[in-house]
Amino acid sequence: MTAIISTQTHDHLVKYLSTATGRDRIHRFVQYFSRFLVWHGQRNGYDKDLLARLTNLMGALGQTRKLMRVGRQVEFLRTIQKAAGLKDDVTRLTTIVKNTFLSLWLAHDTCQWVSCVRAIALASGASPL
Repeated sequence: MTAIISTQTHDHLVKYLSTATGRDRIHRFVQYFSRFLVWHGQRNGYDKDLLARLTNLMGALGQTRKLMRVGRQVEFLRTIQKAAGLKDDVTRLTTIVKNTFLSLWLAHDTCQWVSCVRAIALASGASPL
């Protein structure tokens, strides 16, 4: 991967992708607060239309958070690349294992998002739109 893209380009990409952390926290707060309001509203008999809109907001924010994580695998792959040069065997091994699984998790998360928004055709042959 280093032969294709320079390490400086990797570092700039990782820095850009890391700026979504604050936005993710705000989205997560609103998403979970909406979940609380739906729960509270169901217990206290709030308007069904309001509850449906809050439920839709929760789903949209969840998908937006997944979209913001698309491509962050590069950050963990870059960390694996840097960890290969560490002298301490235990630190190198644990860093590589941790970041490998985080990268795989984010790749799976991206596949879920792509499937959920139907950006690719499903295996059953259904139309993506």
